Amino acid sequence: MNTMTAAQRHAEAQRLAGLWSRISRQHLSSGQGCACGFGGGLILQGASFELDIIEFVVDEAKKHGHVDLERFVDAVSKRGPERYSLLDLLEAIGKTHSELEQQPSQLDFILTKIKDVLEGMDAAHSGRFACA
Repeated sequence: MNTMTAAQRHAEAQRLAGLWSRISRQHLSSGQGCACGFGGGLILQGASFELDIIEFVVDEAKKHGHVDLERFVDAVSKRGPERYSLLDLLEAIGKTHSELEQQPSQLDFILTKIKDVLEGMDAAHSGRFACA
């Protein structure tokens, strides 16, 4: 994988932040009807998957030898036990002077993994998420 320039990384982080903003507000209902109250069943919001996404990225980073990523992710996006902000992580990655600026391949790795997850969620749940 070719390393992105800082400008490309910033643009991709902004694009993914916009995608996450849209996905995180959407609802998914396991029952009939709309997730915003019409119908029944289990109701999940896209934001319910934020911790899962962060944990997936960190686990994948460890598998690929990116040992500094967990510390970086915790520093820029951890908001308490079992709570992270994906938007804060994307904002930190998009900054020109990131903590991992000297290791751009690690920043690109995070963006690629987040991109894969978010685009996968968006494609898999198009038509299933409601009430954006």
